[in-house]
Amino acid sequence: MKTIAVVCLLALLAACSDYKSPTSPVTPPPEGQTVSVVYCDTYTPLWVGFEDGDGAWTHVQPLSTNGTRVYRFTFASNRGAIATVLEASPGTTSLQVLYGAPTELASIGLNTPRICGITGDKKLLGTVAGVDSTDVAVVRSGSGTLTTAHSGEDFAIDHLADGPQDILASRATLVNPGEQLLTKFILRRGVNLPDNSSLPVLDFGAPESFAPVVANVTVGGDGVDGAYLLSLLRTANFEDQFSIPFPGATGLTQSYYALPEAQLAAGDLQELNASTHGSTPGASRNVRLYFRTPVDRALEFGPDVITPTFTTLASTPSLRIRAQFVAQDEYDRQTAIAYFGPTTTVAVLMTATYAAVAGGYDLVMPELAGVAGFDVAWELPVAASVRWAANRMGGTLGLGIDPVPTEGAIRRAASAGDVITP
Repeated sequence: MKTIAVVCLLALLAACSDYKSPTSPVTPPPEGQTVSVVYCDTYTPLWVGFEDGDGAWTHVQPLSTNGTRVYRFTFASNRGAIATVLEASPGTTSLQVLYGAPTELASIGLNTPRICGITGDKKLLGTVAGVDSTDVAVVRSGSGTLTTAHSGEDFAIDHLADGPQDILASRATLVNPGEQLLTKFILRRGVNLPDNSSLPVLDFGAPESFAPVVANVTVGGDGVDGAYLLSLLRTANFEDQFSIPFPGATGLTQSYYALPEAQLAAGDLQELNASTHGSTPGASRNVRLYFRTPVDRALEFGPDVITPTFTTLASTPSLRIRAQFVAQDEYDRQTAIAYFGPTTTVAVLMTATYAAVAGGYDLVMPELAGVAGFDVAWELPVAASVRWAANRMGGTLGLGIDPVPTEGAIRRAASAGDVITP
């Protein structure tokens, strides 16, 4: 089972006089605010607990409804936390702790079709036309599946979800050895055929086909010398990338592919996803921008993650570590850190709202031993060295692993990692 690194924790920054505090506005919650955190059955946690303010941790059992598990808790404070334990794969677990305002805690839930998987297993058959010997067609479905076809070949798209799906087919033309250009698209909406049905031929020479729009993006930021670009489409029945790298794409200004705005339905969005390296091995930076109109754009990367200060708080019955981050204005939404053991991952995440109340990004592994139902084997074992990875996030895109974007929404993120000796 695939896990997602989402986490948070407590902030005790009174002892850090040189710590720059975030300034996000905080308002008290309604009296007795009840929060619901939802998981699909596929990702039912092994254990869930809540903390109200600085109170004691409370184990909560789920309510089962319509294929989901709902964990509810009522908060009196304007800040709190949720801890969840997921099975990462057979014999391994992931403990995740999120600290935030009560309404932000629901973002740790996993209950979207993209995360929880398909509800059916249909297969559709098809053929392509208008594809020369130097072309290849890539056919993608709304379920995130894809297949390729060359001239004269049949194809099959399998693992399709039940219900309507959008089908996006693209044609790429070989221009140099190992290099291709996107030359045509076909977008069919609301396809809902029975299992093993045949799609009408996808003809890139027919009127339903259209050419991509090519625009430029200029990237900037400290130490940035270029970027890797991807374009994605999000509709009510589709979410996937559709682009390939431009031949010889390097430098601060590069081209990107997009669909013409005339091909978009109401609510459709395109995404420009730019990634670049950091200044240390393994570090990276990323910017995601959601838009409808393909025009020349400029994207600014944030700085590298400043390495936190680590403190070992306890080594029995498990290893508990504190990571203190200085504020970085470009990352004004959320800060997370994960630690990796042989069979466990422990992640702590904190929103800017929580950090503003608590005095800064002071990410501490909570002491959960003794809380009802909690197994200390889910925590980090004592080790001579521990690998860690940190992620910082800013921008206007919502929280969580699968937020719903709006036009103009942007997410700016950076990650870094290394090994510490506790």
